[in-house]
Amino acid sequence: MSSSNESPDQPGFALLVVLWTLAFLALVLTGLLSVGRDAIQVAGNIRDRAVEAAAADGGVQRAIFELRRRVWRSGGPPHRIFVGQTAVVIVIDDENGRIHPNYSSSALLTALLGTVARLRRKRRPCRMR
Repeated sequence: MSSSNESPDQPGFALLVVLWTLAFLALVLTGLLSVGRDAIQVAGNIRDRAVEAAAADGGVQRAIFELRRRVWRSGGPPHRIFVGQTAVVIVIDDENGRIHPNYSSSALLTALLGTVARLRRKRRPCRMR
């Protein structure tokens, strides 16, 4: 005997609820996987930046060491070294001939700006075609 409260549509409705639940769980799982993948990529980028910063610091220390030993000279060819497994190219430039605006006299800066202005007036204007 069947009770009068049961309808013939109930088994189909249960199947629909199960399918909607499975679709919702699949959507949640896809979102979690996406967030996890992004977090792993961010962590890898942070690690790579830390390795590169440490390699750059190591390159600076090696350049100071070689300059003090007088093995490397400023203005020489680039030096390629490995710090750990990271390749670092070291170029040493001589900064003695440059003018530092914070430590230069006003007369020197005035002369510099006057020379730059004269050179700009001599230069012909460029025409775009």
